[in-house]
Amino acid sequence: MNSQHYPRDLIGIVGGMGPLASSAFLSTLYDGTQWDVEQDAGRYILYSDPSIPDRSEAFLGHRDEIVLAPFVEILHALKCLHVTKIVVCCITLHYLFPCLSTDLRELVISLIDVIFAALEETREHHLLLCTNATLQLRIFQNHQLWERYSDYILLPRESDQQTIHALIYHLKSGGDIRIATEAIQELLDKYHTGSFIAGCTEFHLLSQCSATITDQRPAYRCIDPLTIIANGLAKAH
Repeated sequence: MNSQHYPRDLIGIVGGMGPLASSAFLSTLYDGTQWDVEQDAGRYILYSDPSIPDRSEAFLGHRDEIVLAPFVEILHALKCLHVTKIVVCCITLHYLFPCLSTDLRELVISLIDVIFAALEETREHHLLLCTNATLQLRIFQNHQLWERYSDYILLPRESDQQTIHALIYHLKSGGDIRIATEAIQELLDKYHTGSFIAGCTEFHLLSQCSATITDQRPAYRCIDPLTIIANGLAKAH
């Protein structure tokens, strides 16, 4: 990711969906940056609100408004704090991006855009791991670059999608990360690939455990938009 997109300024983070993933992202931002004095460290505001209703349930139940209202309120709050850009730590929430006003939309970094930019560089097959809502609402398939890169994206079969969705909620609730990594490796083996797309920000929690799956097996590869953004911000410093 080109660091010029991430100036050293005040960055807003919409978190709480889930709270563990967004707090892990903040840790990644600082862990990946070096500075001589703390005043040189990155400037971030994490607005973590776990009370926002479940996005999958709301969107699939045609109740977008119960999520849109608090989402817009958070974005306005961050804008009032003069943030330069906003990272939304929920890919399912990207479904509401077209509903945002132009001024808010221009502040938000699209994780979907980041993922497709990474696909341009990797040119290999990746299994898409995302929520049921992200898949059913075609959040990836409706992206302008879908046709160009769809051959590199493996969509899970229905039974496997339910496994993936359950894994996401396992991670949201603070479940054992090792169980998730082993389940993902089984899925990757099943689809004959060594890489997946983190189509849900909960999978950012696996980044610290991605060196190995077991003592004997090599690590999987992952397109994780939060890690890509963190690396871009680190280069900007």
